Amino acid sequence: MKDRKAGFRSEAAFIRSTALSLHLARQHIGSAELVTDRQGKQLLIDTYQLPFDSVRVELDGALWGIAASHWSIGKLYACKTQQEPFMHLDHDVFWFKPPPDSVLRAEACFQNQEADKWARSYEYLRRLAGEHYHWGPLWVDWSKHFAYNCGIIGFNRLDALGEWYEAALDFIRFLGRHRYENECTGLIFEQYYIAYLCRHYGFDVRLLTDFADPGVNHWGALDEATAVGLGYTHLVATAKTNPRTQEAVAAKLARLAPDLNDHLTAILQWRN
Repeated sequence: MKDRKAGFRSEAAFIRSTALSLHLARQHIGSAELVTDRQGKQLLIDTYQLPFDSVRVELDGALWGIAASHWSIGKLYACKTQQEPFMHLDHDVFWFKPPPDSVLRAEACFQNQEADKWARSYEYLRRLAGEHYHWGPLWVDWSKHFAYNCGIIGFNRLDALGEWYEAALDFIRFLGRHRYENECTGLIFEQYYIAYLCRHYGFDVRLLTDFADPGVNHWGALDEATAVGLGYTHLVATAKTNPRTQEAVAAKLARLAPDLNDHLTAILQWRN
């Protein structure tokens, strides 16, 4: 999105969140790869020297000509280019404990199935596609709401990821013909598409809500008790602009990764 704040109130808050997510991922999951563009490398690697294990600067070419409103297409590109099992993390996702083994071993894993109460967020695009996108993928049912929250995207089975990406590009071209640009387009080609694609190919999908108490109504955001038990946090959109949340992230980074925190603090003081 060419946005150095990435939804946070400040660049500093974004960097601390990314650093905490990265530190925990390396600690509990393994090596961490950054797939980015030149500006992302300049910011995250050259300026802040975040300790990714590998960096691929490919998004400038891969996403050339795609409007910034379709920003989540970069996640799909990063996924479809993987050659080994992986888990993609948003920069506001934190694993304070190791993910359950059954999640890591599943053919595919996501945070949760999106609740019916969020269906209105998808409604206009689903209706538009149902009426006019007659050459779209046959595995999608535009009349029904079915989507996965992609705060995490994990795959041991990699065979459908190229199809996911190509279908998303075609949907973006369809939207271009209708001159539709909105930051929620990824709700369809990211969350909606992957849910239907996994169903179409019979993927064994594991969701974090699978670990909820059977009596808990988990159709929506992951309930607090299950999230705490898993050691999992995903900041909702408004949390990224909440000063208390930013203070909590900063405090966690200082406690859990003091050397990295001191390193970033020195750079932030120098930049300001």
